[in-house]
Amino acid sequence: MIPLRSFLSKLLAFYLGCLGCYLLHTKLGMSPILSSSLLGFIITFIHLPKRLNHTTLQIVFYTGTFAGMSSPPLIYGPLEVLGVSIIGTVIFIFLKPHFQGIGGKMG
Repeated sequence: MIPLRSFLSKLLAFYLGCLGCYLLHTKLGMSPILSSSLLGFIITFIHLPKRLNHTTLQIVFYTGTFAGMSSPPLIYGPLEVLGVSIIGTVIFIFLKPHFQGIGGKMG
């Protein structure tokens, strides 16, 4: 059983990554790939408190950017992004023990 605090921190990271990428490519007209790459680049320079597992949260954030690359007909706004984030976070938590390493496993 995963602690609620851990789930919520991962959910927030996934949501911010997903929403950020979605807004960059739908509102600013950036390509979805460039949006995801830019956010992934930026998140590597953000330092979180030591009590948080910053590496895992960065991976979850970047995984969220992959979900945020969805086209506007599939995701209409922030509520749909939240739904996708909840599902994505649950999938991440359950599959993480089975896929070790960084690479492209989360795409």
